[in-house]
Amino acid sequence: MRKGLLKFVLSLISLCALFSFVPALAAEGDVNGVIISPPLTEKQAAPGSVYSDSVKVTNPNANADLTVTVSVEDFVAKGEDGQQSFIESAENNSSYSLGRWLTVSENSFELKSNQSKVVNYTINVPANAEPGGHYGVIFFSPTLSASNQANSNSVLAIPKIGALILFTVPGDINYSGQITSFEAGKKVDDTFTAKKLFIDSNNVIDYLTKFQNSSSTHVKPVGEIVIKNMFGKEIAKLTVNDKDGNVLPDSVRKFENQSEIKHGFGLYNTSVTLSYGENKTVSAIYSFWIVPWKETVGAVVVLIILIWIFRNLSWKKKNSQIADNNTTNNTSNTSSNI
Repeated sequence: MRKGLLKFVLSLISLCALFSFVPALAAEGDVNGVIISPPLTEKQAAPGSVYSDSVKVTNPNANADLTVTVSVEDFVAKGEDGQQSFIESAENNSSYSLGRWLTVSENSFELKSNQSKVVNYTINVPANAEPGGHYGVIFFSPTLSASNQANSNSVLAIPKIGALILFTVPGDINYSGQITSFEAGKKVDDTFTAKKLFIDSNNVIDYLTKFQNSSSTHVKPVGEIVIKNMFGKEIAKLTVNDKDGNVLPDSVRKFENQSEIKHGFGLYNTSVTLSYGENKTVSAIYSFWIVPWKETVGAVVVLIILIWIFRNLSWKKKNSQIADNNTTNNTSNTSSNI
């Protein structure tokens, strides 16, 4: 009896000890990265000048002190969704590089929980700097401070975050761009399929516009998609790039829109016009049909019935007229015989 009671007490103590460690492990796994402000900066400065600015870095964790390492890289466009691909500045020979001009005031610093710090940076623009866009990023890579690591039972991977800098050197900048694709269709699971025919009367239609920037700097193409029915009446107007997304040089970016057309029928003509750079505009058009199969089949059936009724009525009327003529002729013959 005593042995059983002792065994039960020991098991209960072990269970309580196990659960007492769970919150600590969860707390370690809940360490968040730092918050930066601003995450994106767009500025310009003339050749031979010096531009200075700063980034505010905040540790939002209530129970974790962080060590933050600062680094500088360049970036270029990646894909067509406005994402970036990062390059070591020393390895980037592109004229769009910014990292070689950029220095930061801190290479590493400590951030206590709920503490903020301002990191200054300077851009020294060479006297022979090429006019146009130059692109760099200041990365902030946090890790648990030494004291927190000593109390931690695991190594945590805390995500780094970057402050993007879109920098322009004014001068003789070439602005050039084009719409490489403009289509209407349907997007399913991130896959867009262009369509020329929609077979429902009520349709949610997706529009995909792709803009290629051949300028020597980044641009923000903005504009509208105008949708007209077969009578030329405007039925909808959509704003393209309403979030003012940038398109980096030598890259293509896609913009998505959506409209709903109810009780649609016939040919629809759509057009998109985008403005960018210094009073530059580009346009494209796309047409599609809406032929709702249910309504069309119903209309054909009704038409067939009407034609059948009309032909039968005509046939009966014609036969009736022939019968009347025969009756009249027979009457006339009878009168002549008398």
